[in-house]
Amino acid sequence: MEVIINDQRKNFPDHHQISAEELVSLTYPQSQKGIALAIGDKVIPKELWKATLIQPEDQLLIFRATQGG
Repeated sequence: MEVIINDQRKNFPDHHQISAEELVSLTYPQSQKGIALAIGDKVIPKELWKATLIQPEDQLLIFRATQGG
């Protein structure tokens, strides 16, 4: 399955559907703290990541909050 994450095409195995939670875990394996996810123009609350299935060609924006000034 191919999806677009932060304007870059990424391939994931087609053997099963992947949840938003799995996708974020694969993209940021160290920690999911401070991460936000949007599919298309819709922000997905973290409590819905496990139930949200990613579809082929979905356009996702994944970003991490950073400190600074």
